[in-house]
Amino acid sequence: MSKVSPARNAAFSILKTMEKHGHSDTLLRARKVEALSAADRNLTTALVLGVLRWQVELDNLIRPLLKHPNAKLDADVLIALRIGAFQLLHMDRIPARAAIDESVELTKQAGHRFASGMVNAVLRKLAASRPDASSEPDPNHCKAGFPSWMVDRWIQNYGEDATCSICRSGQQQPHLSVRLTSDAVQQELTADGIELAPGELLTASRRLIAGDVTRTAAFRGTGTLGRNPEIRHRLRPEDLPRQAERQIAILASALRAARPGGYVLYSTCSLEPEENEQVIAAVLFGHPEANLVSLATRIEELQSQGILVPGASQRLLACIQRDGALRLLPGLFQTDGFFAALIQKQP
Repeated sequence: MSKVSPARNAAFSILKTMEKHGHSDTLLRARKVEALSAADRNLTTALVLGVLRWQVELDNLIRPLLKHPNAKLDADVLIALRIGAFQLLHMDRIPARAAIDESVELTKQAGHRFASGMVNAVLRKLAASRPDASSEPDPNHCKAGFPSWMVDRWIQNYGEDATCSICRSGQQQPHLSVRLTSDAVQQELTADGIELAPGELLTASRRLIAGDVTRTAAFRGTGTLGRNPEIRHRLRPEDLPRQAERQIAILASALRAARPGGYVLYSTCSLEPEENEQVIAAVLFGHPEANLVSLATRIEELQSQGILVPGASQRLLACIQRDGALRLLPGLFQTDGFFAALIQKQP
């Protein structure tokens, strides 16, 4: 029988799949994971998301402990090391012996028995060098989970404090939010025993129906790093201009389809100017018949109609940019990061 728990086996399989393709949220809802016990599902989720969130730091700590720090490791071996290292550094309730022994066994099961001794040695060194639990936490430690180029551009665009908030939010499990559009849905939830506190309930009297007019796959932006931690490992600085080109095409197509006097709401889940302000500027430059409309007026209208929860309008208005666009950074409203701009096509 396998010496590896079902949860660690499942986490290893998911992380191995993600080396080539796939998204964590989709893979964690796969049939094989759903078949696990509740405890094993929770541990699988914690391991997968934890490794992805702290992979940059884990790799930086593992490398110096290798006999040849610059050596290329097989993906299976590196994943086993990351799973063990994450448990040692971020999961206090898991005994070090269990974290180390099962990572060694994962290495053997993956067909790399020759590397199992190295995995054992590296993880034992890491366990011995762990900081004392009573030591003062580093407030900037959250940055260690992100590529340096990503952190540097956030500091440049938003400042040090906001960047720390973005990073802290990206290392935490996102809040679950529910948006109800009818009393019937709320009554059905109540009948099922699901109660929502007043602050968790947002009702709306109208819906916005939208589509990707270029018929391309949806892109998960840097505002969603909390629920899509793999983005930080796949995105490269050179990808941003390509994303911007696609989004310019989307917005330009939407403007052409809008009737005179109509409005187009451009919204992204990205924190990057290339996909937000620069897209708006490029499209408006090519469409003199369109202009940017401040979202401040619309927020005030939503408040007067009772659509926003009490106090929300003041907080949202504080996030309005000089040009009238709205920017929500992760952590401000227990949401992902968003950008929204309202454009009117002149009559």
